[in-house]
Amino acid sequence: MVPPDKNRLFSKQYSCAIACAVLSIFIAMFTVDHYCGALAIENKIPGDLRAFFQGIGFFGHGTGCFVAVLLIWALDRQNKIAIPLVLGSTLLAGAITTVIKILVHRPRPFVDQSAIADGVTFSEAVFHNFLQSFPSGHTATAFALAVALSLLYKRGKTVFLLLAALVAMQRIISQNHFPSDVIAGALVGIVSAKMAMTLLDQRLRTRLAKPIPVEQPNAGHQQPFRGTSPV
Repeated sequence: MVPPDKNRLFSKQYSCAIACAVLSIFIAMFTVDHYCGALAIENKIPGDLRAFFQGIGFFGHGTGCFVAVLLIWALDRQNKIAIPLVLGSTLLAGAITTVIKILVHRPRPFVDQSAIADGVTFSEAVFHNFLQSFPSGHTATAFALAVALSLLYKRGKTVFLLLAALVAMQRIISQNHFPSDVIAGALVGIVSAKMAMTLLDQRLRTRLAKPIPVEQPNAGHQQPFRGTSPV
């Protein structure tokens, strides 16, 4: 029986989860997106709860990543893969979401659709934030950070993923994203963290597999010439 390859990018479990996430994105687009956006506009949540969600949003941008890196540097400095994994996961998630946002240029829930009925130019898609709804960048960053931290510190997995889920909820409540946006953002974040972990793990294995040259005790001294003895 062939043992499973630990260096594979995605196992069957991850592949099934990705397929379900993609299917959920399309279902949300044609069902709950419209109603959820209207509900967020019509029914305002209490001020204290709104402040809580606004505060939890730090986990979905650079502040959360900076705090995580700072804590790792202070408490787990010997873990050579920790800081590169956190930074690599969040930066990769940010790069992927930025490219998709520009290509899709989906208006945010608060935008009047009739105002952009004539179409969107490429420059508008790049520079206008209100046309960058899909996918959610905050959610992608939050889930990339949560998954990276979960791979490093498994005991905190539930807390990390809960924080990421709260960030996703905040993006919907704040009327900045549709449900399908945050599902896509979560998918991008998870994939980014998995890719970063795989690349870093392979690089670390390659580095450890290289033999360390051992310096000879007399390497700096000239060895005496030993020729053939005269007959």
